[in-house]
Amino acid sequence: MSPDDSFAADLAALTARLAGFAPRAARAMKANLHDADRMPLPDYLDAESERMVATFHTDDAREAARAFLERREPVFTGR
Repeated sequence: MSPDDSFAADLAALTARLAGFAPRAARAMKANLHDADRMPLPDYLDAESERMVATFHTDDAREAARAFLERREPVFTGR
């Protein structure tokens, strides 16, 4: 496999994985990455903690836990 083919395959696998994330969790991760480069550490940690707590209290978080225990793929709704 050429480096270009390998890159394309790796990129396809990564995008498929990201597309499978819970939507609210993906938005929170994107916001965390954006803020990490732009905020002082104490402010960033406060913002990241708030997002983590908010994401933890979603239907998708409960679905992820159920799916893990039931050994199946989660079905996220964005709620």
